[in-house]
Amino acid sequence: MPQKLRQPALSSKSSPSVPDTSYDSDSSLDSEDEELNSRVSPYWPRYRSSLSKRGFRLDTVRDVRAFYANIGRAPPRSTHGADDDALCRDPGLPDRLFRGTRIHDGKKIIVKAVCLRSHEYAIIRYLSSPPLRDNRLNHTIPVLDLVPVPDDDIGFIVMEEWTRQLMHTTPCSLRSFLRTLRQCIEGIAFLHANYIAHLDISIHNLLTDDNGRYAYIDFECSRRFPPPPPSSYMYASTASGHHHSQSSGRDVYSRAPSQTNSIPNMSRASSSSSNSSMSTSSSRSNSGPPRIRGYRGTEVPPDVERGADSCPFAIDVWALGILILRACQMTGYEVPELTALTVPMLAEVSDARPPARAVLAAFDKMVSRLGDTRLGSKDGGCACG
Repeated sequence: MPQKLRQPALSSKSSPSVPDTSYDSDSSLDSEDEELNSRVSPYWPRYRSSLSKRGFRLDTVRDVRAFYANIGRAPPRSTHGADDDALCRDPGLPDRLFRGTRIHDGKKIIVKAVCLRSHEYAIIRYLSSPPLRDNRLNHTIPVLDLVPVPDDDIGFIVMEEWTRQLMHTTPCSLRSFLRTLRQCIEGIAFLHANYIAHLDISIHNLLTDDNGRYAYIDFECSRRFPPPPPSSYMYASTASGHHHSQSSGRDVYSRAPSQTNSIPNMSRASSSSSNSSMSTSSSRSNSGPPRIRGYRGTEVPPDVERGADSCPFAIDVWALGILILRACQMTGYEVPELTALTVPMLAEVSDARPPARAVLAAFDKMVSRLGDTRLGSKDGGCACG
């Protein structure tokens, strides 16, 4: 993993800021729910011992000095004269995140503080529980431990430290690039098969271990919905053992037109996902998925911009289409077939978008037709000009 210079700052001695709310699992996503899922800024020294007892050590001044010594650089001024054992937070990270190490093997970690009753903590706990955590389709960041502190209403999510980049450099071949994208699509199909909508899919919320594995992070906006009635819900799939498949999405792809590799709605994308305000229907229609309104994520579909109710899973599919196009732009790969794949994903009306499992099936079919020569090329083998 490439080394990133850190500009640490000593932990402040302010008190923790924790939402004080009551949780109503049956209520819509109102202001109370929004507060429950607001970001936490803990006083990290208070929880140092609790994390240590679970086998994790937060970074200290000594760790930072050793880091800079290993790369032949002088340590930052903020460490001069400081106690070696004082916690040393990376100011490049939000207050809710802290770097550290797993004690028994030295593995680098990131600890994230969230409200203990938040959707994020519940969803991560669910995804990190057997058998989901061992499912090869589960492309969420590996979680090493969950440390609850009920008295303070805080939960700590201990994750492996991966690189916060979709791609550092252009993959060595189109095949490698498509393998990366397949993980991105498969990961969302897996979430949807378990009735989870991520709701903030973007390049910034993908990490890599630099060994070919990619994973989603940041479930602050995510929601987990109850299973639908039998034979009524097109977004579930056999990935979790369900067989609700009212629409396969094949007809959508059979009529998908060709389109240039452009990204729609870039000017309307919002980065205010942490301050999202959503409302969701308290009941589901007999023939469709749940609906939400007022969603504000990094990539915002046009129907949501207009204030319309939208299917949360279709929001993910739209954002996934944008991610694919951004990845093509970042790497320079021009693959007309891949661009065509995103066209139905970017339909302005949410109900016209295919489910993630249909996107995955169409993607696999597309790749199977490219041939070894193009898959081994470094530019996608496109003869466009």
